Amino acid sequence: MTGDTRTFRHDSPGAELLARRVAWDETAFGIPVASIDRLRVVNDADARKAFEAFEQWRDEQGVAIVSCRLALSALDESMFLEDRGFRFIETILLPRLEHIDRQFGDDANDEDLVVGHADEADLASLRQIATNAFVSQRYHVDPRIDTHDADQRYLRWIDDARHHPTQQLLKIASREGVVGMFIVERVDGRRVYWHLTALGEDFRGRGMAKRAWQAVLTHHRADGIDAVSTRISASNLAALNLYASLGFRFGPAEMTFHWVADSADDTCGQS
Repeated sequence: MTGDTRTFRHDSPGAELLARRVAWDETAFGIPVASIDRLRVVNDADARKAFEAFEQWRDEQGVAIVSCRLALSALDESMFLEDRGFRFIETILLPRLEHIDRQFGDDANDEDLVVGHADEADLASLRQIATNAFVSQRYHVDPRIDTHDADQRYLRWIDDARHHPTQQLLKIASREGVVGMFIVERVDGRRVYWHLTALGEDFRGRGMAKRAWQAVLTHHRADGIDAVSTRISASNLAALNLYASLGFRFGPAEMTFHWVADSADDTCGQS
């Protein structure tokens, strides 16, 4: 255990477990939420003792939802979690694109689409896009968590991103209005991570997604960015095909697990 009561840490030769309260999700859901950021099972007896201590910390903190992401190859750890009430939620793919400048030259410019920083006047349009854009995300697909609460998580993210110290809220606009939105974060001088990406409902099914994503990549290239990474749900086949068509490659996949307390079921409702 660390001196920080919002963090739990166990590190021994037989097991490692690092968990923390997630303030951002707690504000969105209105209940205590935690994330297991590191889990390693070497010796089952040691791991059980470590997890019992974690459960005591979890209960003392009043945590109602715990999430954990593991490498797809971490079968010992995934079975360990399932034995302790966690449920598999999704498989996550990790698209990444290196050398944007080689993929998208000046001829990739789309004069009908303009990418720029969103301002306050754009928030209503971006919030409308987000309301039904993230149905494949983990908090939406977990039937124990109310979809309205899940929506609030993403709406709050949009509101906060405009003033975030490291994230940027971008809009893609055309003559018809706001086409889509991206929340991006610069990882280092030449790399960005795409946290949220969405296309407006009115523009889906019209071949606009590839144009919009390509416009953002061209915007990044002009800003000195050379590489992009993100995460998508493996169940989102449209996104998978989109990223493949743009030249993204996929790294090792991950699994997401959720534990939801009985009280959280009552608090969060049903989808």
